[in-house]
Amino acid sequence: MSVTEIVAIMGGIGSLIAIIISAFALIQKTVESRRNTRVLEAANVVTGYSQLCDDLQKQIAVNNAEIERLKRELIELRQQSQADREAWEAERADLQDQIKQLQEENKSLWTELAKLQPRKRA
Repeated sequence: MSVTEIVAIMGGIGSLIAIIISAFALIQKTVESRRNTRVLEAANVVTGYSQLCDDLQKQIAVNNAEIERLKRELIELRQQSQADREAWEAERADLQDQIKQLQEENKSLWTELAKLQPRKRA
């Protein structure tokens, strides 16, 4: 074998080694790309959950504000209801007093009327 043939074989082997190294590098890049894709997908999931948590916290804050508003409204309604009840009870008591006075007046009038009517003789 001549030197030229050996150099040609060595060049071919060198080219083959370069191709193999390039293939391994390409495989390594593909593996890294897949790993990066999985990491990115996981990061997107975490970001999605984080956004969901933020949205839920905002909704909870809105709901809490609505609950507080409704509690204040309920307190006002209870106070108004109590005031209305007290007014009704006072009015009822006044009406009962008027009824008693009228009953007493009627009784007095019946007594006076009985005195004024001539007695029936039996």
